[in-house]
Amino acid sequence: MIGTWVIYSFFSIIIIPPIKWKRWSYEVLEEEIDLQYGVIILKRTLIPMLVYSMSILFKARY
Repeated sequence: MIGTWVIYSFFSIIIIPPIKWKRWSYEVLEEEIDLQYGVIILKRTLIPMLVYSMSILFKARY
C-alpha cells in the first residue's frame, strides 16, 4: 500500500507537471484566443473575442 502511494506521488509531483507545461500553449489571434492543453489527449479551446471600435460604442450611447 505504501509502495503504491510512493509511486503515485513520484509521478504526480515529479513526472507529470513538466509534461503538462510542455504541452500547454496559447495563441492570440485577431478574432479569438486559441488554448491547447493535455498530456495524453490534447484538448483545444477557442474563445471568441468581440472587438468594437470606439465610434460604434459612442454612437450607441447617444
